[in-house]
Amino acid sequence: MVYQTIIGPDFYKLHPMLKERYSLQLGETFKSQGVMEVMETKPSAFKPIYRILSKFKFIVPESGKNIEFDMQYTLTHVDEKMAIYKWVRKFYFPNETYEFHTRMVVDFETGIVKDYMGAPSVVNSHLQFDVTKEGELMTRSTAVDAVIAKQDIPTPTMIAPKALVLEGYDEQSQHYTIHLSIYHPLLGTMMSYAGKFRAL
Repeated sequence: MVYQTIIGPDFYKLHPMLKERYSLQLGETFKSQGVMEVMETKPSAFKPIYRILSKFKFIVPESGKNIEFDMQYTLTHVDEKMAIYKWVRKFYFPNETYEFHTRMVVDFETGIVKDYMGAPSVVNSHLQFDVTKEGELMTRSTAVDAVIAKQDIPTPTMIAPKALVLEGYDEQSQHYTIHLSIYHPLLGTMMSYAGKFRAL
């Protein structure tokens, strides 16, 4: 299992529903639907730039509450050297639907995991995975590269945004939960959302 390899022994500390969710075999797809109770993108002055980036299926330029969404991901490739997941998220705002595509590439030889964002990709984040004492999966970005002419160009730390994602499972409502925050050292929080979803 790919996530077992990249997380290590702590994989077995995940909530059972998360262990099941992240145990895909080659060619399998996890599909889900849910609601983002809160979505916020700022600063507002950057909205025109975000709208341009949204054409690359990279960022959501709107803010709102109770936004319906669906998400799916597929393990599209795995061998002894590498694994690749393709993620597609769709957010259904009242006047427009936005897509956010990522391709997560796991290099088993180096242990580096990169999440390529956009279609085509414009940036990637190096990811680190941890399991909380509550059995939630915490994913953090440790570095960011700009993708230019299919080359990964490191971004200086002082201007590189940091992402934090926390995923869990609510036994009472029987929903998966997700919280995301993207923070820029100079601009503050650029994007955040919190929601819940169920597998289809």
